[in-house]
Amino acid sequence: MKSVFDLRVGKHITLQGSARITPAGVISTGIAVAAMTFAVGYLISSVGRRR
Repeated sequence: MKSVFDLRVGKHITLQGSARITPAGVISTGIAVAAMTFAVGYLISSVGRRR
């Protein structure tokens, strides 16, 4: 999968970028986001129990 974007800010500033990701990268990103979500949820619940 590939994405390309152009961003203009005013008359003189133009940013161009592109990104490419493979299906394995999509799966790895999903696993990483899920792991971080579980970790943050655990931290929030443990802070609530301390009080």
